[in-house]
Order: sequence, then C-alpha cells, then structure tokens
Amino acid sequence: MAKRIYRAVLVKKVDVNELLAGAEGRLILGCDAAKDKWYGVWMNERSDVLRTMRWDLVDDCEDVLNLCRRLRQKGIQVEAAAEPTGTYADAMVGKLLDAGFDVFRVSAKHAHDYQEIYDGVPSGHDAKSAAIVAKLHLERGPKSRPWQRPTSERRELRVAADELDWIKQDEQRCLSRLESRLARHWPELARALELTTVTAVELLAAYGGPAAVAADDEQAEKRMRRWGRGALRADKIAHVVATAGRTVGEPMLEAERQQVQNLAVAMKELRSKRKDAEQKLEQLTNAQPHLAPISKMVGVATAGILTARLGDLREYGSVRALVRAPGLNLREQSSGKKKGQLTITKRGSAVARRWLFLAALRWLQTDAVAKAWYQAKLKRNGGVGLKAVIALMRKLLAALYHIAREKKYDARKLFDCRRLQLPA
Repeated sequence: MAKRIYRAVLVKKVDVNELLAGAEGRLILGCDAAKDKWYGVWMNERSDVLRTMRWDLVDDCEDVLNLCRRLRQKGIQVEAAAEPTGTYADAMVGKLLDAGFDVFRVSAKHAHDYQEIYDGVPSGHDAKSAAIVAKLHLERGPKSRPWQRPTSERRELRVAADELDWIKQDEQRCLSRLESRLARHWPELARALELTTVTAVELLAAYGGPAAVAADDEQAEKRMRRWGRGALRADKIAHVVATAGRTVGEPMLEAERQQVQNLAVAMKELRSKRKDAEQKLEQLTNAQPHLAPISKMVGVATAGILTARLGDLREYGSVRALVRAPGLNLREQSSGKKKGQLTITKRGSAVARRWLFLAALRWLQTDAVAKAWYQAKLKRNGGVGLKAVIALMRKLLAALYHIAREKKYDARKLFDCRRLQLPA
C-alpha cells in the first residue's frame, strides 16, 4: 500500500481533475461519520484510493455537496457510503439524499472486522475507517444496503418510545436508590410493602422516614387507608406503622430523611410522566392499524417500541433476520479443544431487548404452551432461568414475524408440543 495513503486534505483543496482522471465513470465516497470532523475517501471501481479528504460538518457541508455535484455534471456516478453511527450521520446523509445522490449504509460490524484485512494492521482511525467503508460498499452483498430514511410516522413513534423508555429507566434508578437507603434506615418497610406501590411512595413522600411516621402514627394509618383505596388490610397498615417505631434500621439524620423524601417525590413525578408517555405512545401505535395484531400479542406500548426501534416487522425477509435485529442471535467462541458457550451477540437495539424480555415474562403468565416449553427448557439448562427466557424471546419474535403478516397465532405451531406432553 502506498506511503501516506491516509493523509487527508481539506475538502476545499480537493482537485476535481485528479478525481476525474481515475474515476472511470463511477466514484465511491466512503465516509467516517462524526459529530463534527468528518473524513471521506474517494475510491474508484478498482478499489484505488484517489483522495482522502476531511471536512467540518457545519462549516464545509456545502463544499462537499458542490464537489459531488461537479463530478456528477462531468458524467460521474457518485455514490456515498457511511456507517449508521447513532444520529451523527443523519444530517450529512440527509443533505446527500436531498441533493439526489445514492447513499448506502455499511455494516459497522463488517467495518470493524475488516480493519486488519484491509491493510494488514489491526488498528483503526478516521481516514482508514472511511476507506474501509468505501471498500465494503464496492463488495456490496449484505455489507451495504441503501440508506432508508425513516417515515415521519416512525420518527414520531421513536420520539414517544424514547421518552417512555428514558422515564422508566429514571424511575428504576430512583427506586434502586430508595431501596438502598431504606435497607439502612427502615428495612421492614420493603418487606411489608412493595416500594413500587402508591401507598409506599406516598408514605415516604409525606414523612421521609420511620421516626416521622411513628410520631404521627394515627394520622399515618388514616392516610395509608386513603392511599390504598381499600386494597390494604387494616392489620398490614398497623404492622407498617408499628415497624416505624421499632425498626432495626440506623436512626436518620434530618438530611437523610429529606433525601428519602425527595426521592419519593421524584418517584411520584416520574410515575405521572410515565403514564402520560404511555398514553401518547399508545395513541401513536393505535393510529397504525397494521400494528393491531402485534399489540394484541405483546401490548400496545411494546408494539410501538418494537416498531420504533426495529422498523416494520413485515419488511424482514425471515425470522432469522428479525432475531438478528435486536441482537438476539447466538455466537460461539471456540478454539481447538475448547468449546465456548453460546451467547447472544447484543448487536442491536438494547431498548428492544429490554422490552421483549418483559413481554416474554408476561407471555409465560398467559400461555400454557409457552410456559410448558419454558419449564422444559429450564430443566435442560440446569435451572438457568435467563437462558430460557432469552430462548423464549426468540420464540416470541418468531410469533410476531408471522402475526405481522396477518397470520393467526397458534402456539402449537410455534413449539414442538410432542415433547411437552400437553393434552390434545
């Protein structure tokens, strides 16, 4: 490989005639996307690097577009390729698409694995990444696909899905902090009441700690009955108030009491925001009639999040392709006589995996066939529950793949019921 091949010049200094001399009718602009500083490699069909350039996304975007236009005016077919690096590539890709250029999405996994193959050096940097993207696009196949802009409906759905997921994560963090502090100061409360219940959160938001509850025991019992709306037994309420006066926990400082109180208030606010976000997401999901069968299977909110993160499930060519999308496909690392364990790749949406996990757990509670298969899988795995749930998640995706195509759900077609010894 030629010396200093990765040396980049500013886009303003790129010589169009130099590119035309080696173009042969078609040029690939391989891009390494970034928040600010982009690198691009011009490559011809023989995989020759004609020029490596760099530009600032904000200041030099129009210069890149003008360079591409000048090449097109000279009869050169210009194709751009980039990796889907979160949101960083979207602005530049959008400008290229608006200007009428073909843009392709190159697999980030293939680009990473190709580093040493490309030049014999297992290192990576911006200019080399741009060259690899251009090279992989030339090879095409599954490594490079046309860049599809999401529809406005999916973008709106994605916003609502992100908002709900962020709120739920904040709520979980807040709950974890509450649990840790109550374990120090009032461990009996978590045994008597789930900390996620309205009564527990309201009690902590009102009092902050056991000493304050014990000092106002009669009023605390009345308020707990009101918060519980008749669902809490009188003896349980009395037990909670009694533990406040004889807790084994460490006595609270005033600052510690206020901290717990603030966490509980934050939990209340997050719960209210979550309900609003769920309602908004459900409205957007229900506005797309083709999602109704999926919503019936996994719930409206989960159907909306899966569509926002994975796209239209009808567009996947196979169940295997759909399983790969959230990174639930398996991989094995073995060498010689050592055989590694199978693990999921996690090369996909973590948000989709998280919501699929919860959907699979709910599925267990409502489908006898799925539950029987899970229990048999659990037994074969030696009691490792997580592996069995992940396997069930793949089964759930297979069901959704067919349901999205308006096929009727039939658990006996999804599972091998002959081994489960279920009644006919």
